[in-house]
Amino acid sequence: DTDFSVTQGRDKSTTEFYQADISLEQDIGSRGHLTLLAGQSKSVFDNPYSRQITFSHFDGDGFIFDARPDSRRPIMNYGFDATNPNNWQFQPGYDKIRIFTTKVTNRLRTFKADFKYDVTDSITAKVGFAYKQFDFAAARQQRFAGTTAIPTLASAGLNIAAVSLQPITIDTLGLGQGSTTSFIVPDLEKISQAFDIGCNCVNQYGDWRIGSVGTGAQGDNRSITERDLSPYVQADFKFEFGNGMILRGDAGVRYARTQQTARGFVGAGVPVEVKREYHNWLPAANFALDVTPQVTVRLAAARVMSRPALGQLTPGGAIDTRFPPFSATLGNPDLDPFLATNFDAGVEWYFQPGAGLSLTYFHKNISSFVQQLGVATTYAESGLPLNILLPGQAADTPTNLITFDNTEGGKINGFEAQYQQPFTFLPGALKNFGAILNYTYIKSKISYFVSTNRADPAFTAPLLNVSPHAANATFYYDDGRFSARVSLAYRDEYVRQVPFRPNVPDYAGSNSTTNIDASVSYNLT
Repeated sequence: DTDFSVTQGRDKSTTEFYQADISLEQDIGSRGHLTLLAGQSKSVFDNPYSRQITFSHFDGDGFIFDARPDSRRPIMNYGFDATNPNNWQFQPGYDKIRIFTTKVTNRLRTFKADFKYDVTDSITAKVGFAYKQFDFAAARQQRFAGTTAIPTLASAGLNIAAVSLQPITIDTLGLGQGSTTSFIVPDLEKISQAFDIGCNCVNQYGDWRIGSVGTGAQGDNRSITERDLSPYVQADFKFEFGNGMILRGDAGVRYARTQQTARGFVGAGVPVEVKREYHNWLPAANFALDVTPQVTVRLAAARVMSRPALGQLTPGGAIDTRFPPFSATLGNPDLDPFLATNFDAGVEWYFQPGAGLSLTYFHKNISSFVQQLGVATTYAESGLPLNILLPGQAADTPTNLITFDNTEGGKINGFEAQYQQPFTFLPGALKNFGAILNYTYIKSKISYFVSTNRADPAFTAPLLNVSPHAANATFYYDDGRFSARVSLAYRDEYVRQVPFRPNVPDYAGSNSTTNIDASVSYNLT
């Protein structure tokens, strides 16, 4: 037997963004130059109206899912007429009326000061600092009553046919011949008006009040402030040798201090604030040797850092107890940043104006990696608030918990080849053609946890969302007035999730993709 559900949802939201900055540049003597920059940006996402309503069909027989003809476009047939209202129900305790409000605010304040001084004609000394403050705040409300606490349609003198929209057809998914592509959906506006679900009150049909603490939205009310201070010193250089070679580049070190204050709710609405601070030294050097005017050899080494996303650092998180197994996504305010040591070596050959051929090898030694980690447990053992469970929902219900942790990282090796050339050596109109090609190969081995028990063996898998092979090709024509180009982008299959299931040393991925696009333009003037 198979259960089915159809949903209509509606959101009304706005996003506001503003940015302001001011900069000042001043020469100091004949060799010094000072640059100051101050700025601020802010975005506010406001979603004051978010509703979802479902219908269900229970214990359906004859459901077909057949991926044998085409694994990417399976046949999916419900086994019943999904356009007939008599085949659907609005069942209290199972179907849902969901009401949400959400507001997310992001703000960035920054100040930079950079001073450079030409020590000689070949060496420039630089010193400066950057200060940044990031503020993230999320607020969310939902029903105090569970989403499945709904009245019967009969209590308002209604039936499924009276509160259904005309059948809709979705035929853009490319499902196999014989699939169910037409069905009815709830008429959200009619049901909302019939039960007055937007009243934020208790009426004869149910409890439609919304709030934050003590609801499933409790964990989504969180905020974090991050302050970053990073002074640096650097030397730029350019040396010309008697044999015509030129060595240029830079070397320096940056000190990064990070202060974070994360706030959220845990347990039965207990507010938590976590403060932490960490420090990193980040040296870097880049060298480019112009062997000839057409050939350049490059070497680079750097210690790099990338801080975790702010949303991963907050206590608390999103909780979903609609269906077993329950699920929750929780932040980790003790996350360390991504840390890696990078080495790059490459050679470039510019064999004609506008044309070039390059080959670059890269190695990255990742010493700290942030992993999304799934844990299979029960709701009671997860430490989530028991007070949001509805009557009939047991504390020992299986629960999939998603959180974030640091692993030991791993190594990445690879190379990239690039070629571009306008075909100006060809006769006539053929000289207006050209090509741009690149290919990247990446081999990675990253250490992942499969459970929260650090004593369990680590699992090694490729880096997430990175294809071992990727290639792009563009062929174009451009005579100054008429231009046309065709581009192809290919990426190999790649890993999307590790582990695939909690406590299982396996991973899920995506198939390879090939995208082709073309454009044509003509300049009238």
